[in-house]
Amino acid sequence: MTGSLWELALASLYLLGTHFTLPRAAIRGRIVAKIGEGPYMGLFTLNTLLAYAWLIVAFNGAPGGPVLWSWGEAGRQITFFAMPLCLLMLVGAFSVRDPMTAKPPADTPEGTDVDVADMTRGILRLTRNPFLWSMVLWALTHLASHGSLRYLLLYGTIALQGAIGSYVVDAKLLTRQPERAARYRQVTSNMPLLAVIGGRQNLIKAFAEYGIMRVFVAGIVFSLMMSVHQWLFGVSAAPAYWM
Repeated sequence: MTGSLWELALASLYLLGTHFTLPRAAIRGRIVAKIGEGPYMGLFTLNTLLAYAWLIVAFNGAPGGPVLWSWGEAGRQITFFAMPLCLLMLVGAFSVRDPMTAKPPADTPEGTDVDVADMTRGILRLTRNPFLWSMVLWALTHLASHGSLRYLLLYGTIALQGAIGSYVVDAKLLTRQPERAARYRQVTSNMPLLAVIGGRQNLIKAFAEYGIMRVFVAGIVFSLMMSVHQWLFGVSAAPAYWM
């Protein structure tokens, strides 16, 4: 089974299964009760890293398998032009203050919670889980230029982890911080742009608050990725007419 699509499928199932099973309240509670919160988080992180390592090794060793679709140069262009958007979401996710983890200012009267509506800025106006949805977009748009079963197992796994994970995170926050999470849900959406479409958020404000510095950082990262993509993966990321 080693070096086969079956191994790749098993690695995919292991990653998704452990990633969404171990954090369940009943299982997590029993483990934490025995070893503590810190060791549990360490083991969970280690398991995720090992699961991804297995997925990558299995992917590299697996045959291509049947080609399920082939969009040629059009698929390549979809992937290329979607990458800046992925990076804008990623940079925004790591550079914005999360209303769900923020603490009230020191001079705030006791019992007063943070104003989640006021703290919802930039990329959070578009989705409250920008990192996970950047994973989904990255994976799905890569499938546009890679239509074999081998790539579907890899990128499909990553897309499912991000999409399902966004709802799991929402449910977890609603359980742990019900009042704040409920207020956060009123002014945001998990699915990108739904809050804007529903009139709860403003797209122009999101762009204005995102900031030119974040755009600059995303552009630098995109340029670096373009420079090393062929060296790392053996194929250029640029459309054919740019080469």
